[in-house]
Amino acid sequence: MSTRYPFDERITITPTRDLAAPITLTLRIPAWAAGSASVTVNGQEVPITGATVAVTRAFQNIDAIELILPLEPRFTWPHPSVDAVRGQVAVESGPLVLALEDVDLPDGITVDRVTVDTEVDPVSRGGGARVRLRVHPASARDWPFGQAETSTGEPLQADLIPYFRWANRGPSTMRVWLPTSQRG
Repeated sequence: MSTRYPFDERITITPTRDLAAPITLTLRIPAWAAGSASVTVNGQEVPITGATVAVTRAFQNIDAIELILPLEPRFTWPHPSVDAVRGQVAVESGPLVLALEDVDLPDGITVDRVTVDTEVDPVSRGGGARVRLRVHPASARDWPFGQAETSTGEPLQADLIPYFRWANRGPSTMRVWLPTSQRG
């Protein structure tokens, strides 16, 4: 197998020897890739009909099985009965969960003062994603109860990184679940 997954969507499997009898190679398609994954054998597309793809043949060492699992970043909404993250989204890229670190925000802006604008899709960016945020003024009078103040100023673009990479650029705070921008 040859791959840089999960940082590259391409996974190539090449048999190391010729087989005399057919065997079945079964590949799992993750739920997040349903409808967008593809499998080819020697360049010929294999139909995907469910959560797995089975390829049966007497493989030869010149065969190339290629699985493509698209890594476009996407918003993931929590189940509505999970109170702790209601009104928030996470951003994922393939199997990776992404995080917003305050080191990726302008000076004076912290992760607790931003909301993500889910009307603008996240864009792939260097192993992570770029999202559009709205900055909210720091206001002690509304904390912890009350109505959140509306955004001021222009939207802000910020990069999210794979969760496992956070805190590698000095002390920081981070968030995986990001509050969503409220439109009124």
